[in-house]
Amino acid sequence: MSDTIMARTKEYVEKIGVLSSLEAIRRADVVVMVVDAAGEVAEQDARLAGYIQNASRAAVIAMNKWDLLGERKRREQAAQHRVAERLAFLDFAPLVRTSAVAATGLEQLFKAINGAFEQYTRRIQTADLNRVIEMSMVRHTPPAKGRSQTKLYYGLQVRTSPPRFRFYTNHPEAITPAYSRFLEHQLRHHFGLKGTPLVLNLARQGA
Repeated sequence: MSDTIMARTKEYVEKIGVLSSLEAIRRADVVVMVVDAAGEVAEQDARLAGYIQNASRAAVIAMNKWDLLGERKRREQAAQHRVAERLAFLDFAPLVRTSAVAATGLEQLFKAINGAFEQYTRRIQTADLNRVIEMSMVRHTPPAKGRSQTKLYYGLQVRTSPPRFRFYTNHPEAITPAYSRFLEHQLRHHFGLKGTPLVLNLARQGA
């Protein structure tokens, strides 16, 4: 078999694999992404992480072959940093150390999967949500629009799977992506919500 035919065959197999992965992501509630803890995170893994984010699915990252790292803290920290950096799209996903050969980490993996599903389908009481909003505005006021102060009047959760929140404000156009990320971090800090993406929408008061 020539190198050209082999290359085309490999490309075809990879495309079939990607299509199968995309279909599995579409049908799943929680996606377990398995990466090689002892090696580099492949470019295709990074692309799949983006697909998982775009599909708004809960996720858990299984760092397989963890046993090959030994007990060296520096190597373990480097591996976690490498995976977190390459799969930044899934910064909400817990990292679980596993080894298929040694059959370790499976209990922690299934615990993380169950936890991610619980958070993915979780509903937060409106009163609790608004207490967090009030505390968040005290800690970091929203960006002003000119001389007009921006206020978040209240928020509510509009659906689950994943949790979606709508915040009512007088100046939705003044809320920057950085402030939206701050609000997301506050929600995760106070409510957990580990393993699930969050969707935050802004609406003008009275709209």
